[in-house]
Amino acid sequence: MVALVDTATGTPLIEPNLYALKSLRSKALAVNTIEAHLRAIMMLELLLQLRNIDLGARLRAGKLLHLFEVESIVDNCKENISRIVELLNLKNIGSKSKKIISLSPFKALPPISNSSAVSSYRDRVAYIRDYINDRALRALVLFERNDEQYLRLEAARVQTFDMFDARVPSRRKPADELKSLSEKQIHQLWKVIDPCSDENPFKDEFVRYRNSLLIQWFILLGLRRGEFLGIRVKDINWQEKTVKVVRRQDTKEEKRSLEPSAKTYPGDVPISDDLLTATHEYLTEENLRPSQANDDDVFLFVARGGGALTFSGLQHIFRTIREKNPELPRKLSPQLCRHTCNYILSIGFDKEGVTATEEAQRRRVLMRWSPTSEMPDYYNRRRIKEKAHTSARRAQIEQYAKRQRKCT
Repeated sequence: MVALVDTATGTPLIEPNLYALKSLRSKALAVNTIEAHLRAIMMLELLLQLRNIDLGARLRAGKLLHLFEVESIVDNCKENISRIVELLNLKNIGSKSKKIISLSPFKALPPISNSSAVSSYRDRVAYIRDYINDRALRALVLFERNDEQYLRLEAARVQTFDMFDARVPSRRKPADELKSLSEKQIHQLWKVIDPCSDENPFKDEFVRYRNSLLIQWFILLGLRRGEFLGIRVKDINWQEKTVKVVRRQDTKEEKRSLEPSAKTYPGDVPISDDLLTATHEYLTEENLRPSQANDDDVFLFVARGGGALTFSGLQHIFRTIREKNPELPRKLSPQLCRHTCNYILSIGFDKEGVTATEEAQRRRVLMRWSPTSEMPDYYNRRRIKEKAHTSARRAQIEQYAKRQRKCT
């Protein structure tokens, strides 16, 4: 759970946190998504302080933001929050004010990086637009529908929403790149992570076996990294041959500073006999997980020396594999493995003769997407392109076969 607080008093800000509880948590959004919304609102609150704008007072007066204020806020969304805090501190030195807004978690959060600030520009503008619109809608209930202030605020709400909306950058068109490993690359990866292979870049026996199983889980199950790091031993149903992906926040067992969380819908993921066997060996074989895990460790994947595997530890594993094997993609990551899992699924669906509609439905279930999600096509791009190329070549061959050659 995260909250926006006034660092001068240590008290939570009512409006932003009410919005997070009422409008964000009620949609069952992931913790990271709610945090992103609150970071955007924190940016807005800081900018309003910098410009001496009392949003609550304006709403009570049936007013909102002017065009130049919207443009200034949108332009500042490109900045890192730390830069806005610096400007506000300079302003407060002259005014002797110490009021600064911060994102206060009940568990510590890492600072946002410069690159993250720039890449989240579009989302910041959109989240600020939605927050201001929500506050205006709630303010409207204070007035009678035919009241002059109601009509003025409603007009201002629509106008402000449109001004922000017109300035939300369009999403970049995805590059025409294949976002999964090819069959040749998959074969190479299996060879590299074999614990007994000379090409395995890891020296420690436990690390070799753990990382081999780790890659198998990512490639074959298509888990997101937050889902993966949250898997506990008890989540595996050995009889049903499934693993349960659930959302857990702020549990007493979680000691990592950056808490992993599931982004997609919770659900059961099927596991093959071979993967179950490999997992069971990892859990029971001497010198493997039992000797590394602490007595109170409930998580499936642990670090050498004990304790749950962290995001930074996971990044180090993939970075080591990439650096030691330049023939593998430079973007080898849990997300690329997720795309590769979908590529493998596509090949299996083709062999079964599954229709496109049923394939999309199955993929939504396995990846735990909503029933109306358009993600199946996005994750199936490599297979779609391969089939398109095959069809094109077949058509060319047929045309050559029909062609009447006069030269001998």
